[in-house]
Amino acid sequence: MPMLKEPIIFAEDLSVEAEEEIKGVVVEAFKGSPVVPTVFSELANGIRSEVDKRFGRGWNVVVGKSFGAYVTQKLKCYVYMSVYTGVSVLIWKA
Repeated sequence: MPMLKEPIIFAEDLSVEAEEEIKGVVVEAFKGSPVVPTVFSELANGIRSEVDKRFGRGWNVVVGKSFGAYVTQKLKCYVYMSVYTGVSVLIWKA
């Protein structure tokens, strides 16, 4: 499964700068990693760790092919995106 040329943002509430930085973190996390369900939790942990370093602790990350979510987040602290077709990444700070 090839990586998308540009991540697709389905929904976001971030500053332009934070959106670009988080997109970079997610793309970097997916490079070199197999996109299979057994590593989704590892990808989520790696993304969360890096986002926590850059933006402060307290972020939540879900990576997967099929999930639903209803979250309450702080303002300017939410993004739902895809880097691979059919694989979604949800990042938010509560």
